[in-house]
Amino acid sequence: MLAAPYITTALVYVGAIATAVYLWLDNTPSLWTYLSASAPAGQVEYVLSKLCGLLGVSLLLSQFIIGLSNRLAPKAPAFPHSTRLHAQIGLLTVVIVVLHVLLFILAAKSRGDAHFYLLLLPLWSDDSYRQGLSLGALAVWLLPAVTVGGVLRYFRPPTTTIRYLHRLVGITIFLTILHALRVGSEITLVVFLFLVGLWVLAWLLRPLVR
Repeated sequence: MLAAPYITTALVYVGAIATAVYLWLDNTPSLWTYLSASAPAGQVEYVLSKLCGLLGVSLLLSQFIIGLSNRLAPKAPAFPHSTRLHAQIGLLTVVIVVLHVLLFILAAKSRGDAHFYLLLLPLWSDDSYRQGLSLGALAVWLLPAVTVGGVLRYFRPPTTTIRYLHRLVGITIFLTILHALRVGSEITLVVFLFLVGLWVLAWLLRPLVR
């Protein structure tokens, strides 16, 4: 028997963070060179932005997987966790995503992009990379609504409006994954598949933690 019923929840969160960090290190050659004083302008910010992006995707997916699984089996949740923990991880995710955006914009500004502020706008273009940035911008603009819905759910009984605000997280995650794949980050798919694998494993471990 495993000691604590929260082991499956911890498995998903720890696995998600570890996967994000591993993929970042594995896909960032000469890491110390990037972080040195001789790195090209904006490169340090870009590399750190990539780490925040991977962590953000991993935690968003983790929250979604845990929440959806427990909704499917509310009387015997596969991933026991408190409302407080869910809110804390959610706010941590928001902070990481905001850091991802700010670091990316700062990297663009450092590289001499005079229109860096336009990165926050979902401007459509024929360019695939710009399309990816626009999808990310849409996800960023949805995030405040998701956050407000989550905070209101924590402090008061949820109304229909509050529930639908928070459920926008599904659309936010979908846009985030499309954004990452469009800008050339195929490792986001690896994160997704790994988290699904963790979900399956944790579900199978349910009898051991009762």
